[in-house]
Amino acid sequence: MPPDLGTESSAVLFAGPAAIESHISHGANSIHVTIVRGLAQFVDAENPILAEFVDDEFSRIDRADAFLVDPLKRTDYSAYSQYIRGCLLQGEAIPEGFSAFIYNRSAGDALLAFVHAHDLTAARFRRILWAEHLVAGNLWKQEHQFVAEDRVQPGVAAELEALSKHEQWWARLYVAEILVQHPEFQTPALVERLKDDPHELVRLAITRPECERQQREKEQRHQEHNDQPAAAAPLGGC
Repeated sequence: MPPDLGTESSAVLFAGPAAIESHISHGANSIHVTIVRGLAQFVDAENPILAEFVDDEFSRIDRADAFLVDPLKRTDYSAYSQYIRGCLLQGEAIPEGFSAFIYNRSAGDALLAFVHAHDLTAARFRRILWAEHLVAGNLWKQEHQFVAEDRVQPGVAAELEALSKHEQWWARLYVAEILVQHPEFQTPALVERLKDDPHELVRLAITRPECERQQREKEQRHQEHNDQPAAAAPLGGC
């Protein structure tokens, strides 16, 4: 069972979509943060019912108001950023499953959530914002066919290269997710550097396609021999 989040939060959380929508409509962002705090550790739960429940709740939170103001339905990571900020202030570890989840879901929004949660100098803050802006602009132009799908505009590669060497793991994780989700940004040197990254989440992200390919081949071999599904790959790697 999910944890007890307190009387008010639990009532909203388990009352169903209608109650949550009602609180959202009244701007109850504090409820969002409370729900994220209570459920972040269960994002990668082994129980599929619990994992699906968390995914559904986070979907309501990070897209809650976007469709009202943005026809592109851009995700809203403000509650995630406040949760991350709270963890930093209280010296609490941010669950790795949660970080992997939000980066896999929307790498650019996750990067901005982390950068806004940290106390960075103005220069470092602006540098990361500029890098994300350039990458997002390149992706937008590809999506809307202003440039070819495999076109990487000048300056973007240099920004990804710089971020791949950033001191903060969450900046390097952004690069890994961008490279995996958009292979046209990859260079051999960049991929190899991230494969050797000191942070496990970065290494897991950049090697995810290879792990998934190996898992598919493993499942196919099992099915050919005894029609039994292969065991899922562990979190720590292939």
